Amino acid sequence: MQEHVGEKAVGVGAIWPNDGSLPRDGERLVEAALQRLDGGRFGRCVDCTEPIAPERLAAQPWVPRCVACQWRVEQRLPR
Repeated sequence: MQEHVGEKAVGVGAIWPNDGSLPRDGERLVEAALQRLDGGRFGRCVDCTEPIAPERLAAQPWVPRCVACQWRVEQRLPR
């Protein structure tokens, strides 16, 4: 997938190199994060829409959920 940054079209690899630091499905996660960025939703949890902690985004900018919602998903608990 290509995204437009300024005047240049760039692929996911140009934004986040595949150096082993991404999870196995990292390209898909980065593409989804770029779509959220384009849609003005980056930094907000996809489940509860609350802001994702800046520290969490700094460590893993592709995460779609806040810590609480991610925990619920991992525990398979309802919202």
